Amino acid sequence: MTPHRAAEVTAPAPTAEPYDPATWLPPQELDVLRGMADGLTTPDIAARLEVSHGTVRGWQQQLYRRLGVSTGPHAVAVAYQRGILAVDPGVTAAAALLRKAAELGFRLAVVPWPADGGEVR
Repeated sequence: MTPHRAAEVTAPAPTAEPYDPATWLPPQELDVLRGMADGLTTPDIAARLEVSHGTVRGWQQQLYRRLGVSTGPHAVAVAYQRGILAVDPGVTAAAALLRKAAELGFRLAVVPWPADGGEVR
């Protein structure tokens, strides 16, 4: 082995650039991903972004390929796992569910769970 080749082999590997989803995903795909995370349907996302339903579907398919998934819920889960989407600590899953139910016109009441662990009546 030549000294030059030995230096190449023993040289430290280059460090990876910090992961930045803002540059990794095109802005349109990130907007679609955020819409899916908000629980919007494809037509709702299209209306929010002021594009056609077909355009959103195309962006979704590209997004699925980039994330290595085949469904919207899986894409959202992977995005949270990888830090592409940040979890808002002020919003719990229950609060998000109640907000979405209200948007859909459902009337729900929050009943506190009994402190003794008994049944809710």
